Amino acid sequence: MINKPISSQSKSDPNVNVIIPVYNGEKVVGKAIESAFKQTYQDIVITVVDDGSTDNTLQVLAGFTGKIHIISQANSGPSAARNAGIRATKSEYIAFLDADDFWLPNKLEKQMPLFKEDPDVGLVFGDISFASSKRVLKDTSFKLVPPSKGAVFHELFKDNFIPATSVVIRRCCLDEIGLFDEEIIGPEDYDLWLRISQVWKVDYVNEPVAIYRISPGQLSANNYRMIQQLIHVKSRIFSNYPDLSTMNQKTLEYCYYNLYTRAAKLALMENQPSKCRSYLEDYHRLKRRTYRYWLLFFASWMPFGINQIPIKIWNRMHRQAPWEEKYREV
Repeated sequence: MINKPISSQSKSDPNVNVIIPVYNGEKVVGKAIESAFKQTYQDIVITVVDDGSTDNTLQVLAGFTGKIHIISQANSGPSAARNAGIRATKSEYIAFLDADDFWLPNKLEKQMPLFKEDPDVGLVFGDISFASSKRVLKDTSFKLVPPSKGAVFHELFKDNFIPATSVVIRRCCLDEIGLFDEEIIGPEDYDLWLRISQVWKVDYVNEPVAIYRISPGQLSANNYRMIQQLIHVKSRIFSNYPDLSTMNQKTLEYCYYNLYTRAAKLALMENQPSKCRSYLEDYHRLKRRTYRYWLLFFASWMPFGINQIPIKIWNRMHRQAPWEEKYREV
């Protein structure tokens, strides 16, 4: 772990910059901003980055003129929006709040002391509650994916237990590690957390600090593009850190190898048999040929429609991820 950094923060700069990226969020961004204003920890500035909204988002933001810093840019995605907010501030700490979420009032008050307790902590997160349009749901993020603290790189490679809308990061940490990878769409936050955890400790508040709004469109853990992006993120990390290959093979099968067979299945559902076989060969290079391999391989040579029968068999054999299973009907 590195030693405590020397801050470049000016005494006139607020301690925490709250970055809120927004795209067509006219109905929700106001509540997110208000939740930041209501923090019991008040040494903050709020930066809202409008990512090319085409609705009335800018009109809503105009109501906060003089109270927040507003950046407007052409639509470039959430990573570019967050990066624009980071570059626009010299605050010692950066906090992320998605426009359709909101914080509980004591979030920062509970998180900020953890940085002072250990100068090697670069990122602090917290538990979050989930809310649909109808209700706040019973389970929290930590109940679905248990968190870890300290040097968590290997644990984090298994599962992403860090909710983005709960995160606070030391600015110097980003200066060293780099910002969000703007080429990644979906798990861009996970990619950054993995890079940070390679050299910094993380810590967390063991209670909900934010409310995450969910909708059915957000819940598919089997989304084809998301799986492709996760493969990109994890394969890059896996290649650069050979010690990961010494992890328990069952663990690697669960958290990494199976991404390739899941991508192969989704390619088959999209009627892309050659792409399915390509993912299967990638899987074979990492792992021996298993029943998953052969089931999907033979299905890839069947006519479309008939090959969906093995997919149904697959789905019966593999439970959904906890997120999907619990909240698909919100």
